[in-house]
Amino acid sequence: MFIPLLRSVFFILWSLINDVFWLCCGVFFIFSKNPKLKRPGLASQNLEEIKQKRKKSSKGYLFFCSSAGEYEQAAPIMEEIEAREDAFIQIVFFSRSGLYFAQKIKEKRSFCLAPPDALWHW
Repeated sequence: MFIPLLRSVFFILWSLINDVFWLCCGVFFIFSKNPKLKRPGLASQNLEEIKQKRKKSSKGYLFFCSSAGEYEQAAPIMEEIEAREDAFIQIVFFSRSGLYFAQKIKEKRSFCLAPPDALWHW
């Protein structure tokens, strides 16, 4: 009984520490001139534009890919879905490697970087 409570407390503490860290980084990044330090997450995309794209399709699918490798494994599945039906596909990457790979190959589907993990970010 004590262990589950301890896990919950630890996760809440982790979320708080993580948020404070990213808040401090955000303040630092605002003043940084290096574009690689900017975090291109979902908030930097136009959510209204994503919503409009989604409305045009009969179904929507969300793919979570940790990296470029997982994206490459999921690509045939996404292609199969698009071949069978009118579908909107949103890809969420957990690492920058996946995001940079999608940008490099000029991915036509909507994609973004996941926010830093915390209890209240999802």
